[in-house]
Amino acid sequence: MKKNVYKDEAEITAGMKVSLVIRSSGNTEGSGISQTLSSFTEEIFPDGTLLIHAPIRNGMYYPLPRDTEFNLFFCVGPNPDEICKMYELPVEFGEFIEKDGLKFVTLLRCGLIKFCQRRECFRVNCSLPVKIERFNGSGSTQPVAGQMVNFSEGGMLFVSDENIDKGERINLSFCINDDENISAVVVRCEAIEEKAYRYKTAVQFIIKDERQRRRFSKFVNDVQYKRMRAQRNRASFEDLLN
Repeated sequence: MKKNVYKDEAEITAGMKVSLVIRSSGNTEGSGISQTLSSFTEEIFPDGTLLIHAPIRNGMYYPLPRDTEFNLFFCVGPNPDEICKMYELPVEFGEFIEKDGLKFVTLLRCGLIKFCQRRECFRVNCSLPVKIERFNGSGSTQPVAGQMVNFSEGGMLFVSDENIDKGERINLSFCINDDENISAVVVRCEAIEEKAYRYKTAVQFIIKDERQRRRFSKFVNDVQYKRMRAQRNRASFEDLLN
């Protein structure tokens, strides 16, 4: 097996949590994501080929596309003096492998590991309550109730009865293990046909405290890990029944 000769910006090692972003056929960069799958690296071969746990979606092993390049994302850090950084690696599906009763996938490298600013793959669906506080000329208004749809380190999507202008700055309060309060900028707001709420709003956080960013990142990672374990346990149980 050939030695890995890539000059990467970061190192990926065994035991790392990774996300695979599979774009729908015909989509170009930035035009949308069809699936985001979570997994863990099991082994990195000398030539750079990755062995990861076979990703599971809805209790089933997900059929990765063949002869199609897609992106793998992972985070490095934080060390005591380092901010958590995201990296991406273009890969292709190699083969399915069964080892010690578990299913794995090999991924073939298609390029270099590079630093990535995008946070799209590290996002979790959740239905937690959130309080929205808007501001006017005389100060803040009375907070109104809403509900999260999804959450990431850099922002969230929530539903409420508030029609909020794009670019408006608001304040959000919610609890994800700890009580959190943060300012955010509205990216978009659109009307929806839903009995409970009338508008769906996407916001980008204005994070000034790195400790808060790390709490957000930990929450997302913990939720994804627990859900992946639960899916894998269900799949293993179904294998025993078949």
